[in-house]
Amino acid sequence: IAKSLEKHVPKLQKYNPTGIVEQYATWAMQEIDFRMEAKNAKKIRKNFRESREIIIPKIYDEFTTEKVLVIGYIEGIKLNQLQICDKQKIDRIMTIGFNSILTQVFIHGVFHADPHAANIIIVDDKISYVDFGIVGKFDKELKEKALSLFIGIIEQDVDKIINAFLELGNVSEKELDIESFRLELKDMVSKLKEGNIKEIRVSILLQKVLRVALNYQIRIPLDFVLFGRTVLTLEGIALRYDPEFKLNRNIIFDIP
Repeated sequence: IAKSLEKHVPKLQKYNPTGIVEQYATWAMQEIDFRMEAKNAKKIRKNFRESREIIIPKIYDEFTTEKVLVIGYIEGIKLNQLQICDKQKIDRIMTIGFNSILTQVFIHGVFHADPHAANIIIVDDKISYVDFGIVGKFDKELKEKALSLFIGIIEQDVDKIINAFLELGNVSEKELDIESFRLELKDMVSKLKEGNIKEIRVSILLQKVLRVALNYQIRIPLDFVLFGRTVLTLEGIALRYDPEFKLNRNIIFDIP
């Protein structure tokens, strides 16, 4: 069906239907094979081995099979119980959550791509992630390009966004109407200025920016789409428990 859509409905080609279906199939197969989830968990656990804020449960390989996953027990409270904590702790947990995802994406290159409330456990002032059925992967090149784009959106730097898109989508300036592209982006990113996360949904802004890019025939790597989904999920959590969380002030950009 996706191939047929690409062939007979030209305006849908920019959304890459075949690529979306193929990627979905890959995620689905990984989720039903617990050996893949175990591999993902061990990789992320290794990446956070020095962390004092993030806990990743141990995987017991001797008991793990394609249909059975045995992991270490994590004792804490579910994220949907966070309202019982004081404001200071909620602020801390939200900041740790966002920065830990950005660390996974832009430093480690492997990130938990399904961080909803049921997959995050609060252990004192720490966070534990569970369920690694879906992960995203950024190589060095994608990390650099995606970081420039994300920071450009947060900082409302239209030129940085445009340059990042040109590199991310492998598009030359000759193939784009740069001035029209600039005007559309400028209108959207300006809405982020000094807003808190309740007033400005950064994930929605990110989606709109990506939609504009698609309209200009810029194709975005599917793993970056996963990253956008992750931001959307985390932002929903922040809106529920900490509406005053300022995304553009709390995130720490100390990435080499």
